[in-house]
Amino acid sequence: MLFPLLCFTVFILSFLIILINLFGFNHNKYNNYYFMILLVIIGIQRLIYSLSQLNVINILVLDYNYIGIFLLFISPIYYLFLKNSFSVKKGNPYNLLHLILPLFLGVLIYLNLIEIEGNIVVLCTIFSLIFYSSFIGKELYEFYKCKRKVSIVNEKIFIVGGFSFLLILIFSIFLIKHFLTIYFFDINEFSNLKTPYILSTLVWFFWLIYLFFNPILLYGKGYLISQVDYVKKKELQIWGLNEAIIKTKKELIIEKKINELVYDIINKIKELELDNSFTQSKEMTIENIATKLKIPIYHVKYIFKFYCKLSPTVYKNYIKTNTAIMLMEDNYLKTQTFDSLAKKSLFGSSLTMYNYFKKFYNLSPSEYHKLM
Repeated sequence: MLFPLLCFTVFILSFLIILINLFGFNHNKYNNYYFMILLVIIGIQRLIYSLSQLNVINILVLDYNYIGIFLLFISPIYYLFLKNSFSVKKGNPYNLLHLILPLFLGVLIYLNLIEIEGNIVVLCTIFSLIFYSSFIGKELYEFYKCKRKVSIVNEKIFIVGGFSFLLILIFSIFLIKHFLTIYFFDINEFSNLKTPYILSTLVWFFWLIYLFFNPILLYGKGYLISQVDYVKKKELQIWGLNEAIIKTKKELIIEKKINELVYDIINKIKELELDNSFTQSKEMTIENIATKLKIPIYHVKYIFKFYCKLSPTVYKNYIKTNTAIMLMEDNYLKTQTFDSLAKKSLFGSSLTMYNYFKKFYNLSPSEYHKLM
């Protein structure tokens, strides 16, 4: 009873994650379509199994044709999913060739248009699993060696890759064991595959839970950047990819250098926005940000040009406005004047502060303070 409920839970989690992906579909530059296919297959498969075990429907899930075709088809999808995850480039349409042969064979076997003994299906599946697991292992190793430590995002992607590799290994080991049992002992109990099925379901369960606690793997880097917001009273979302601007040759070179670092750099800038000791002593100029974060100034200029919705000058005054708001929240005006607040926030005058409050919030500093 417990395992069918676990399968049904995996179906629910898969369904919810698919909805989350669809919700951010237009914003998500890094959508992994193979991952969506995986979730659909795994979710429906677990739903069918749970309903069959609860006697709601009468379908035998763990039989030769079903599990053999499933694994024959799922191996290349896992590989393409990981290959797509490890690369920032758009998917190659030729990758779909990996799916044509297993899909074609699967349809013929399922419709009984060709007759293949069950153990031959298992043997073909083993070869498919070993073939693609070697490719997955190679991709995982290359990613670990070259890109894993480049960013927090890559660390999380590597963990997801590890989950996938583990699933392939589980089925490979148990299928080999099952085939050897048939070959040497002539024992043909396909129900033995229930053990790897349970293990893979547990892995999927913890994997899906992990995804819920790591939304960047659900929403994608581009969408998440647009949602980064640390100051609770902000009304503007100033970070987001601007694809309308044409890049120069020099900017294309910079893009290759920092493409994997963009999210981390923006996060560091956002953290700096909340550093009162910095924002009250230094203006948030490109030069000061680059010096504080110890990164090349042209990297910061690139970030602001292609990921910030405000010009550097407007952004600088936007941060000053939010510094003033944070001081208000700390009861600064309980003992100080608005002129002092403007000076503390690095505005040239209280009139300048007034103008920018009106620009960003359509309220004067005093009106804003009364609403707090």
